[in-house]
Amino acid sequence: MIGLADELTSRFAAIVGADKQRESFWLEARARNLLDVAKPGYDTFAEAINMLERALVLSPDNRVAQATHSAAIARYAQLALSNRDLKLSRLLAQRLPASPDRNKLLAQII
Repeated sequence: MIGLADELTSRFAAIVGADKQRESFWLEARARNLLDVAKPGYDTFAEAINMLERALVLSPDNRVAQATHSAAIARYAQLALSNRDLKLSRLLAQRLPASPDRNKLLAQII
């Protein structure tokens, strides 16, 4: 009977894992759709980034969500910078992974 319990636990874990991965991909796709509008605003970026962060909690290996997350933060920081919202732009830029693009963005923020 112990073998059966282990088997059921293993199958349940696989089902839960698949559900999390499916939801992660759905959230990532939904966030990308939000960001595809011509000129997303602050609310759109915030909502999309929140979705991508939830997607990454559900499936940390979701590479598309990782890349989209970084790109969304960079675009949001650029929008804030163009609106002269320096505090927000700096906070967002600091969330980006270390890279020459991050350094360039931070250098633009006076």
